Amino acid sequence: MEPLIVRTEDPLNAEAPLGPLVRSHLTPTPLFFIRNHGAVPAVDADAYRLTLDGDVREPVVLSLRELRDGWPAATVTATLACAGNRRNDQTPVPAGVPWGAGAIGNAVWTGVRLADLLAAAGASDAARHVAFTGLDRPVAEGTAQPFAASIPMAKALSPEVVVAYEMDGEPLAPEHGFPVRVVVPGYIGARSVKWLAGISVRASQSPSFFQLRDDEIVLLDEWHAGTYGIPDAKTIDAIRLCARLEGMLTDPVYEGKSMAALIDLVRSGRIEPGSRVLYAHLGGQPALNAYSAAF
Repeated sequence: MEPLIVRTEDPLNAEAPLGPLVRSHLTPTPLFFIRNHGAVPAVDADAYRLTLDGDVREPVVLSLRELRDGWPAATVTATLACAGNRRNDQTPVPAGVPWGAGAIGNAVWTGVRLADLLAAAGASDAARHVAFTGLDRPVAEGTAQPFAASIPMAKALSPEVVVAYEMDGEPLAPEHGFPVRVVVPGYIGARSVKWLAGISVRASQSPSFFQLRDDEIVLLDEWHAGTYGIPDAKTIDAIRLCARLEGMLTDPVYEGKSMAALIDLVRSGRIEPGSRVLYAHLGGQPALNAYSAAF
């Protein structure tokens, strides 16, 4: 089997060569892309604890054994992809890991439905977001900080979202999130937080750099609430460019859809070109950089 193509060594980021990648519906684990923002944490499986807290009736703390043995297992087949996949195809190549087209993989994930955990903790009906925090501590804006991200509550309650402890029938490899990661099908890979340490039920999205600055989906009401300030002229031009090129959507909000998926929706006629823009991706891609506004 051909080795992964290493794009950065520290931290390790590597993708599959395309020939082997497309030979199978399921991506063999040795060919599954590796995306790290920092060093892979060394985790003692016996000492590991997962905490679920925030706006809940009763916080939950689980060991790996309790998670595996004490809850109904759920299995989903899902594709994960880095939001920067094919960054190297752009001209000029923007900042970030210089991915080709191999930062994508399809696997069978087994774990516990996130919805089951939220129900057991008694998540508040008023909560709008669920945040995830990893055990890794990458450096962002000059400071080592836990990797964290969040998804809307409506997505968190979907049955396909799992807190996974197995990948293709085997315990997660360290580079893929051992002992536990969240898997959020249909969203950018950055939302499927690895080395999961904490789940927090919140009224607002995660305040993490990796949510607010690195890879983000912005809701229109949050923009107008002043979270991001008044967009400057360059940003407004980018918004208008995206509105012209891609079209977007009004209701429902397809939060978390990739730009490619949105383009497909436009081409299929399910979204009218020139509709309201409700999309933002802050992943170092110059043509898609901070746009959320209504027209």
